[in-house]
Amino acid sequence: MGKKTKRQGRYMTKPYYTRLWKMRLSDLACNMFPYKGMPDEINMNAVSKMVMLGGYAIFFKDKDLDKFFCLEGALTGVDPYGYPTYAKPISKNVSEGIIFPELRVGEECVIIYANKVRSSALPYIAEYADKLAELDVALKMNTRAMKHPLMLKTTEQKKESIATLMAQYDDDYYVVFPDQSLLDNTSLQVIDFKVSASEILNLQKEKETVINEFFNVFGISGSVEKRERMISGEMNAMMEQIAVGREMWMAPQRDAIERINKMFGLNVSIDIPKYMDEKEEAEKKEETNEE
Repeated sequence: MGKKTKRQGRYMTKPYYTRLWKMRLSDLACNMFPYKGMPDEINMNAVSKMVMLGGYAIFFKDKDLDKFFCLEGALTGVDPYGYPTYAKPISKNVSEGIIFPELRVGEECVIIYANKVRSSALPYIAEYADKLAELDVALKMNTRAMKHPLMLKTTEQKKESIATLMAQYDDDYYVVFPDQSLLDNTSLQVIDFKVSASEILNLQKEKETVINEFFNVFGISGSVEKRERMISGEMNAMMEQIAVGREMWMAPQRDAIERINKMFGLNVSIDIPKYMDEKEEAEKKEETNEE
C-alpha cells in the first residue's frame, strides 16, 4: 500500500502537470490556422509545428526533385532591415542523402514566420503551462485535503496500520476494517486542515482566467460561461483582444502565403478554423439581440 501511495504522489507534482499542459497548449497553437491549397507532397502537420513551435519554416521548390518542400533550416545573411537573405533547408531524412542547396530569400524561397518578431509560441506556452500546472497542483492538494481534511499524529507502532487504513480510504473502499489497536484513541491525535469548498472554487475560477488569457493571446474565443457574465462593453473589449491576438499570429503567415502564391503560381490560403468562425458569429448575433 505504501508503494502505491508514493507512486500516486509523483503524479501530483508540478513538473508532471507542466508537461501535460505544454503538450495540450502546443497542440492548440499548432492547430490555430488551417492552410488550404498546399501542394499534396507537403505535410501540413509538420509545417504547423515548425512555424508555431520553431518560429519559421522555409517554403521552396527543389528543381532536381521537381517537388515543393516546407522545411526548417538555417538562415544566414542580413539585409538592411535585419532579415535573413539566404536560407539552407534541412531534411530530417538524412539517411537518403537529401541535401538541399542554399536558397536566396525572396527569389528562390519564402520564409513563413510565426509572428512579426520572428519568435516561436514556446515562451507563451511555457509561461501559461507553468501557471496552470501550479493551479492544478493546488487544486489536487486541496481536493485531496477535503477528502482527508486532517492530519493524524500517532505512535511509531500504529503508523503502519494508519497508513494502510488511509490508503484503503483513498482507493474508495466501500468497507474499511481498521486494526483493533486503532480503536484505542489515547495515542491518536487528529489535526483538522479545514479546507473549504470556496477555496477550491476560487482556484477553479483562477484557472479559468489563466486559460482565457492564453486564448486571448492566440486569438481563441473564451468560455461561454464567462461571456454570459459580461455586459456589452466588456464583450466588445474581449472580442477586440481576441482579434488582436489572432492577427499577431495570422498576419505574417498570411503575408508569406501571398508571396508564395506570387512566386510559385499557387493558390494557397490561410483561414481561421470553421468552429472558431461559427463561434464568433453566434457571439455577434447574441450581442445584437441583447442590444
